[in-house]
Amino acid sequence: KSENPSAAQRAMTAIWEKLELVEAMPALGMRTQSPFIRQIVVRFGRRGYVARYTIRESDGTMIVLRIWHGREARP
Repeated sequence: KSENPSAAQRAMTAIWEKLELVEAMPALGMRTQSPFIRQIVVRFGRRGYVARYTIRESDGTMIVLRIWHGREARP
């Protein structure tokens, strides 16, 4: 159950728009410890969201690996 359906929809829109930007410019994201994985921060509210992705070398497809809220502790 969502506490605020309107905010949830706005968050999804912000995430989707950022991912579309990254799809057009894959090197936009910050590098991680893995040379094959990058991450971006999606600004939304106080903490925003973080998305990790990789680009498949064979065809250049962006694969989103994980999206989480900025308050969550993630390595």
